[in-house]
Amino acid sequence: MVVLKPIVRILPGILLLFMLGACAVMPGQSTPPRVDLVGLQVVSLDMFEQRYRVRLRIQNPNDIDLPVNGLDFSIDLNGRRFASGVSAEAIVVPRYGEAVLNVDVSSNVFRVFEQLRAIGSGKAERFSYRISGNISVANRYFKLPFEREGEVDLRMDANGHK
Repeated sequence: MVVLKPIVRILPGILLLFMLGACAVMPGQSTPPRVDLVGLQVVSLDMFEQRYRVRLRIQNPNDIDLPVNGLDFSIDLNGRRFASGVSAEAIVVPRYGEAVLNVDVSSNVFRVFEQLRAIGSGKAERFSYRISGNISVANRYFKLPFEREGEVDLRMDANGHK
């Protein structure tokens, strides 16, 4: 009985460490989801703020469903913050599948003018974008970070020709 007292005292700590280690890795969830910006539509234009509807494609490259409980993100254009948004919409991205989520974002007029000035000067033949944020997973106490970068060529016409 004397030998068991030290073990009984440290047992809750050992169990807590085991549970935290188990929560850090979702079984089958080894690759973070990919989030791509696939559309941008103007919703409203006001004096100091613009609202856009952004379409995001979330791809799940893992062998388990991804129950998305919400997300927060920001969009940078040419290295400058353009817009940010959040969504509390719950969706399930199937294993090895994808889902599209529409999210309203906001930007201020000064950010838009900076981008238009760079494009309108004729110096910019392409612009770079970066989308980054976090996905909240249902029934989990952690968020999955994501980041995606790309470029858009401004020299293309409506048919995709340069």
